[in-house]
Amino acid sequence: MIWHKHHIIPRHMGGTDDPKNLIRVNVAMHAFLHQQLFEQHGKIEDKAAWLSLAGRITSEEARVMVVSQPTSEETKKKMRDAQIGEKNHAWGKTYTQEHKKKISTSCMGKNLNKKHTEQSKLLMSENRRGLTVGDRNGMYGKDHTDKAKKIMSDRAKETISCSHCGYTANKANFGRWHKECREP
Repeated sequence: MIWHKHHIIPRHMGGTDDPKNLIRVNVAMHAFLHQQLFEQHGKIEDKAAWLSLAGRITSEEARVMVVSQPTSEETKKKMRDAQIGEKNHAWGKTYTQEHKKKISTSCMGKNLNKKHTEQSKLLMSENRRGLTVGDRNGMYGKDHTDKAKKIMSDRAKETISCSHCGYTANKANFGRWHKECREP
């Protein structure tokens, strides 16, 4: 028989790995306990665990189920707060032009023309579907300020040229569309 350790208070609800919060259960009981937690609290993590442990979905489908859920405003605020000011890993750092050039050079060619399998393309598509539609779009119901509109307009008018091949495009889209020619 296969045994699992079940968190009485799940980690996603603030539970810890303390031995007092763990019980030893078989797989069927583990699935049942997560079903009960889902029915009681409605947390998607418990539904994914229940269905996965019961063999009704794969572990990959369970992962997609959890990560494809919209992020709550509370979680978004916690994530923002964790990166503000001195908490940000780049806080107070300045880089020399030489260092910036090294960073740029080290990034050249990475993830360009990356080939994804049909399965990974499907997963990415499913994960992104509807994330920027309607009220799930960060700009839903909002207007850009006049200052932001002017900045976007000015950037769209600016053009730059590749010093290597002479390709010219507007500044906002240059890096997005000009990937083939990279100076070594």
